[in-house]
Amino acid sequence: MIIVVLFTSIILAVVVATTSVLTLGGRRNSADEAAAYQAVLASESGQQAFVVRSRTLTPFSNWDLTCSGTPKQKALCSINKWLETENNAKRVGTFAVSNSGAVVLRATDVEIREAPAGSGKYKLVSVDIQATGTARSSEARALQRYTAIKQDLPNLDLPAAVTSHPDVRLSGGAIVDGVTTNSAGNDAVYQRLLSVRRTGETSLSMGTQVTVDVNTASLDRLAQVKVGSYVRLPINSLAGTLSGTHEGTFRVDASVGGRLTLQPIRLPSLPGGAIPYLESGNIDLDYVMNGVVSLAGNTLTVQATETFIKGDTVAVTVGNTTYTTTVTEPPVAGAAGTVLKVGTWSPGTPPTSSSEPLEGQALRKSTRGVVTAGEFDEGRAAPVGGILEGAAGQALVPSPLQDALFKKTFGMTPTELKAMSQVITASQFADMAGQIDGLMWMTNVGNGNLNNEKPTGKGILVIDGDFTLNQNGDEQCDLSGLIYVRGNLRIQGNLQMCGALVVEGSILNSEGIVVGEDDDDSFFSGNGRKITYSADALFDVVAGAGAYQFSRQAGTWRQK
Repeated sequence: MIIVVLFTSIILAVVVATTSVLTLGGRRNSADEAAAYQAVLASESGQQAFVVRSRTLTPFSNWDLTCSGTPKQKALCSINKWLETENNAKRVGTFAVSNSGAVVLRATDVEIREAPAGSGKYKLVSVDIQATGTARSSEARALQRYTAIKQDLPNLDLPAAVTSHPDVRLSGGAIVDGVTTNSAGNDAVYQRLLSVRRTGETSLSMGTQVTVDVNTASLDRLAQVKVGSYVRLPINSLAGTLSGTHEGTFRVDASVGGRLTLQPIRLPSLPGGAIPYLESGNIDLDYVMNGVVSLAGNTLTVQATETFIKGDTVAVTVGNTTYTTTVTEPPVAGAAGTVLKVGTWSPGTPPTSSSEPLEGQALRKSTRGVVTAGEFDEGRAAPVGGILEGAAGQALVPSPLQDALFKKTFGMTPTELKAMSQVITASQFADMAGQIDGLMWMTNVGNGNLNNEKPTGKGILVIDGDFTLNQNGDEQCDLSGLIYVRGNLRIQGNLQMCGALVVEGSILNSEGIVVGEDDDDSFFSGNGRKITYSADALFDVVAGAGAYQFSRQAGTWRQK
């Protein structure tokens, strides 16, 4: 009996112990499985959050200057540095999730494209993002490929070649010029903006839409062709035997997936009654920068990229006749475009018949040489396009306080634009030989003297401080785009810039915030051309100067 009891007790003890071990093991396995599942959820939430975080925290815009290697290595390094960037103690690529979990985002691969071809400049096409989720001791990884598209900046609000809140003074033979409606090159058309190919063999006829595919090399500028705007294409016959230049004007009715749907507005009458066709190969598309939408009485509606102000002279050529008038009131943004009130036309009101339609015609405009909220002191050469000063200028050049002038010019705050910019110091600008490329923001300017770094290139340069230059440009338009000076301006050399200059006359604190105004003149001295207004140059520099926008590529999600 005693032996039976002992054996029974031993067996019961073994059963109890085994059950306890199995129970604890089961609990551990359940806990591990729960942690693993939470890690998977964390990695998936990282992919879900990437697009939103890339837009709301710090957008990705440019390669990091500290990255080295091949263009692809620089791109991959730059994206990972961006993912580590803090903005208000938050990082795009690191964040916590529920149940004490965490997510870390890293770029594992990129695709880049040289744009334009042969330029040595690269844009991001796509990026593979790996989201690593952790929950307690478990870890899971999910990968997703994202398409990257560089966005345009809004059209710049620039009423003059030089827009200055402080007084403007020209000394000696300094030349600052706007344009008139008759100035050379002022045709309100951007030549060869895109390269396209027709789809199909359908002949052109009024009332029948046509489609063209944009060639890959031109896709970077496609976003500038807005629905409702106007373009011009060369016209030929089916046999391709026409001599001379024949153009058609088209309205852009749709832009989807690199394909434009165009509505003929004006087709040429071809010799011998030939049927008009688009050529079958690559053809250049010209963009009408200020295309007329309609004219009703004294109300002119325009799809405009330039800034119109009260007092501008505008001109449109229909057939062989040029019609001119003056803008009589400040423009108003309307659903169909910019609405202008105009005065009496000369030599008469432009025709609006179906045989000579006004729609789609390019509207040329005058642009002031100088607009200032202060006073203008002229040198020996009066600016082409004229000047506005005092009360008339104040309405167009608000105070730099509360960033009013900055927001009017760019349509956004300094913080928003700086987040899209390649931020450099004056010493880094010197290392780059003064080459402006895209959207750049210069800090640590010091005394503002850039004499050793003669600016050249194409782009937008915002300067946090004063800008003093005593350099001669090699040739006109060796520097083109916009220079925005948040301090004061002094130019003594023959800069020969094409585009525009804006001067705030601000006093900035160490964080780049406007805390006051400086009354020093915007000063141009010495002989030679300093700046000439160029609508084409300004249209160029907003293209692809904004932040990248990311979107998921379907079918590329996978676990690792």
